[in-house]
Amino acid sequence: MAIYSWIHETLPYDGLAIALNPKVDDALVQLQKQQKADEWLTLDLKSVYDVTSSTEIEKYRIRAKVTAIDTDWGWYYFGCVKCQHRVFKDLKKESSTRPRPVVPIWYCDNCKTNIKAVSPKFKLHLIIEDDSGETKIMLMDSVANGMVNKTAAFLLNGSTDEIQDPELLPDSIKDLVGNTFDFLVGVEKEHIMYGNDTYKAHKVKNGYITCHSDSANEIITVEDDLSQIHSDNEASVVKSNGMTPSPKRSIEDSNIRSELSSTSKKQCTKLISLEDESNGVDVKTLTE
Repeated sequence: MAIYSWIHETLPYDGLAIALNPKVDDALVQLQKQQKADEWLTLDLKSVYDVTSSTEIEKYRIRAKVTAIDTDWGWYYFGCVKCQHRVFKDLKKESSTRPRPVVPIWYCDNCKTNIKAVSPKFKLHLIIEDDSGETKIMLMDSVANGMVNKTAAFLLNGSTDEIQDPELLPDSIKDLVGNTFDFLVGVEKEHIMYGNDTYKAHKVKNGYITCHSDSANEIITVEDDLSQIHSDNEASVVKSNGMTPSPKRSIEDSNIRSELSSTSKKQCTKLISLEDESNGVDVKTLTE
C-alpha cells in the first residue's frame, strides 16, 4: 500500500521493526485523502474578474461574498435514490392509477421507469462579489451541504411538494447572504464560446470545513445546451411542478417529457438579498 511506502521513505532506517495499528493506518489514509482534497487551497487566490474574463478552460480559487440568492431557479430538486439523476412527477400515471396513489409517482429518465423513493437535494444559485466584480455560481448538493447548516431533507421535513413560492426561503439559506467563502469555480467551454454567465462551484471552504462535489453521488443527465453547467457529471437540474418555465429555464426544460408535466406556471425572477451586518466572516484554513 502507498501508506507503507510513505512510512518507509519517511522514517529513518535503524533496523527496528515497525508494527502499525490498523486504526492508525486508517487515520493516516484518511489524512492523506483530506490533504489531497484540500490541495486546491494552495492555488493562488484569483478575483471574480479573473474568472469572468478568462479565455481558458480552468478552475480558479476565489474568495467572494454572497450578496443575493437567485430564487428563479428554486433551491432544491428531487433525485432518484438509485441513480441520483433528477426525477419528475408523472402526473399522467398518477391520474390513471386507481385507487389514487397516496404518495407521488415519479419518473426517472435514466432508469426508464416509475419510482416512488426519491431524495431531496440542494441546487443553489448565488450572486457573489469581490472588489473586482460580480458573478453567479451554481452549487450542487454535496457542495451546498457545506454552506447550509441543515440538509435539504431536513428543511423539507418529508414533503414531496414542488416549490410554490420561490421567494420563500428557509432561514438557513437566507443566512448565506453577507458571508464570505472560498470557492473553486470552473470556467468551461460554454462560458468562453457561448457567454454562459453562471459558473459551477466545485468546492467551498466554509470556516473550518471543506466540502467538494462528489460525482459518484450527484450524477445528472448532461444535455448539450447553453443553460447548463457540464462538469464532474453534474448538469443543471430543474423542478417539474407543472408550471410554465421562465426564460432562463426554457432551454433546460425542453427535454422534459410532455406527458410528465402540465403547462401553467408563473415566472419568478426576484433575487433575495439581505443587508450585510457582519461584513463577512474570516475564512480559516483548517482540515475537517
